[in-house]
Amino acid sequence: MIPLYPASSTKRSALISSLSLLLLFTACGDPGGAAIGETAGSGTEAPATSSTPEPPATPAPASRPVREAHNCQLVGKALEDGDFWIAEKEVLLVVVADTAELYDQSYPESYRSFQIYNTLTCDLIGNHVMPINKSPDYPYYLYPETYEPLNQVICAQGTDFVYCYDLQRNEMLMPMSPEYRSKRRATDASSGLPQGLTVWDRYLFGYAAEFGAYAFDLTNKRQIEPVIPLAEYLHRETGIMNQLFVIERQPGVFQAVYSNFDYDAEENPITLSPLFDQPLPISTRISASARNNNLLVLQYKDGSSAVGIDMDRGERVDLPAEIASQSVGDIIDWMKKR
Repeated sequence: MIPLYPASSTKRSALISSLSLLLLFTACGDPGGAAIGETAGSGTEAPATSSTPEPPATPAPASRPVREAHNCQLVGKALEDGDFWIAEKEVLLVVVADTAELYDQSYPESYRSFQIYNTLTCDLIGNHVMPINKSPDYPYYLYPETYEPLNQVICAQGTDFVYCYDLQRNEMLMPMSPEYRSKRRATDASSGLPQGLTVWDRYLFGYAAEFGAYAFDLTNKRQIEPVIPLAEYLHRETGIMNQLFVIERQPGVFQAVYSNFDYDAEENPITLSPLFDQPLPISTRISASARNNNLLVLQYKDGSSAVGIDMDRGERVDLPAEIASQSVGDIIDWMKKR
């Protein structure tokens, strides 16, 4: 390497002579060889190369294998099937009976502590004590089926409130209180008891014994709004309260979602059925008398057409074009005769 500091004249002369001989030899080269900057036998320019060697590539970090189980111990007692472990996130969510938080020591257990664990370290990273659920011995139930990739929430259901933990922000969301189309009155101790939660798109649906379904819009998790059903109907044979939720999908167009509940279902008993093939420009204004009827008519906003709903069967009624353009009363009469 040529030194960066001044050299003596003798050393400079020797160095210049050596460089001159080296250049002369390089220029002459081998008569049968290739010129500098060419590939032998090609006459084309060789690819440029760097005199600085490339550093070795940094290997990508090895992904952590998903474990089949964790070994963390709970702080409190959980109901059977009352916990949910998300293995790929190493997060355990559970509702436990935390005896230190009991208001009434005459009750042995009160399942209302919503806990979150980091299962890599087994640290308890969250413990949210929910209010008494109608009575201290009435538990909150955790529903793993509320977890899906879009909203990433895990929710626990009580009689008066629903609580959800947001795994996108790692925080508990605001408490949500069910709201219905009309005022509900309990007939016995089982009225309003939690029966299940499920998620459809950006909406969380719940079902309460005798009271029926309710819903919340999770689009803005900082300010969650209840979704009031447009209509409801008490099924004559089953005694189940069915609701029709009309949800705006894009400005001015709506989807109708019919809720049903199956007490004999082995898995999630809540069934949500979108009734339109695609969102429609319907009006959400109907008369009060039509809100608890087995036959319902939803008119287009411009009055050009309408769709019929059979609340007893939970299905859309296909209306002929000449019927769909008639008045609501005439459409109802036609639906009764079909």
